[in-house]
Amino acid sequence: MAKDPIDPHVGARIRGLRRQLRLSQSDLAASLGLTFQQVQKYENGTNRVSASMMVRAARRLDVAPGYFFEGVDALPTDGGPASPFLAMAGERTGLSLAEIWPDLTSEAKQALLQLAQAFKGQPEQQQSQ
Repeated sequence: MAKDPIDPHVGARIRGLRRQLRLSQSDLAASLGLTFQQVQKYENGTNRVSASMMVRAARRLDVAPGYFFEGVDALPTDGGPASPFLAMAGERTGLSLAEIWPDLTSEAKQALLQLAQAFKGQPEQQQSQ
């Protein structure tokens, strides 16, 4: 059976919020009575988060449980990738980039965009800030 795209979406929302709050997987796990491996499986979408655990995680992360489902309606139903924003927030390098982005000059942002497009193999495009 194919993995439901909602599970990795919920996991990415947990991971992004945990990292935004600068909590380690171990910190979150300890506060929820779990192992860091279990948190890791939730964040990767390998294991589904039960409703009761979702409520506990929401309380620990200071959000409403519905936070984890924001954006679910926009998920592809064909098994394609989820939101690029969640994918970026779910990676350590993506989150680090997002944290420094506001401090970059317009020129640096444009240069970084062009570099990323070159790595991806896309033609350069001017993007508004």
